[in-house]
Amino acid sequence: MLSNTTTPDGYTVDANGAWTVDGAVQTQPAGTNAGAGNEVFYDNETNRQALLAYTNALVNDASLQSTSDWGEKSLFNLADLNNDGVYEMAVYVPGASNADTAYYICWYSNGAFHKEGVMMGSFYYRPETGDSMADYYHMGVGVQYYHFDGNSFVTTADEYYYLVDLEIELYAYSPEANKAIAEKHDNFINNSKNVDLVEVNSDTIAKYLGGNGTVYVK
Repeated sequence: MLSNTTTPDGYTVDANGAWTVDGAVQTQPAGTNAGAGNEVFYDNETNRQALLAYTNALVNDASLQSTSDWGEKSLFNLADLNNDGVYEMAVYVPGASNADTAYYICWYSNGAFHKEGVMMGSFYYRPETGDSMADYYHMGVGVQYYHFDGNSFVTTADEYYYLVDLEIELYAYSPEANKAIAEKHDNFINNSKNVDLVEVNSDTIAKYLGGNGTVYVK
């Protein structure tokens, strides 16, 4: 427990670990609304700079702009992937074809904006460890695992398993190995959070990236 110090997200805590402002114990972070559910706010300068960088990227980075011929819009939202008090940003970018469609994880570190492409599909993360995972279903399930330390986002494993016994035999997979990969995948999903993406537009940019930032997580 942190005590008599300032937390990574900029709050002052007393000897008992209670959050204080001018020596008075607080029961709700400044800037939040009572009954706001699972909204989370980070009030620190690094996070403010990160949100400015993300706003600039969504508006000006061509690689984050949808090129879909069907009118699909890019989607985004925030998540603190490693519990360090600074948000990262997930962005889904529809393309003219599947090959042109992309999913990025973006982060801010050392005064700069960074992004890295991840596997298309669903994205899950464990903020207590900095680990995350993306999966994609096609015949079987492709799974990639990642780790984020606040400065770099790296792939730690790339796995695949089949859903039908015939495919296991056809592609000479060991049933035991296939089961182990599937159980690892399911365990990660059951013990992680995922990012609920929203459409990129002026209203959502103002809501999620304005001020101190708000993120909604399951």
